Amino acid sequence: MLIIEEINRKINYFRYKLNEAYKTKGHTREVVDMSKELDKYIIIVKQELIKRIGDKND
Repeated sequence: MLIIEEINRKINYFRYKLNEAYKTKGHTREVVDMSKELDKYIIIVKQELIKRIGDKND
């Protein structure tokens, strides 16, 4: 479970950085793009975790 905790920490860190960028830059194209990239990363990581958990159960 250490890997999952590390991933969650990194995701939370990037969310924090995104929130800080939103506070300083507002709702700009750059911030929106950052948000989209973070969402893609989160989805990819969750899919990989689900796949690995499924592989362990087989």
